[in-house]
Amino acid sequence: MREQTRVWLDHAERDLTAAEQLLRIGQYPYLLFACQQAIEKTTKALIVEQTDEAPPKLHDLVALCHRAGVAVSRGREELLGELTYLYIDTRYPGMETDAAFVMDRENAEHYYSQTREVCRWLRGMIR
Repeated sequence: MREQTRVWLDHAERDLTAAEQLLRIGQYPYLLFACQQAIEKTTKALIVEQTDEAPPKLHDLVALCHRAGVAVSRGREELLGELTYLYIDTRYPGMETDAAFVMDRENAEHYYSQTREVCRWLRGMIR
């Protein structure tokens, strides 16, 4: 594994840990941000490993998966699209929508568990 790949994966793992802690304390909008970041960084690790080049400066998870040459199922594509949308909502003041800021625990747990699954799936593609 390339050193830069490992760096991206380490950062993704920190984001997953942060998401778990945010779930525990009920900070669901920020959990969504951490989930998006974990998948983004794991996908960028895959791109680095495949190309030995810096990953693109994109935050759209679907576009990043396409850049990595990853075939994404319809269900995963929907999840990635939702997290990309919600990530923007939580990132900038004035951009908030009810979707991110009225998130309940059940939905937050869903996003967290799905994020862990997607990250595990993407890591499995890194040789």
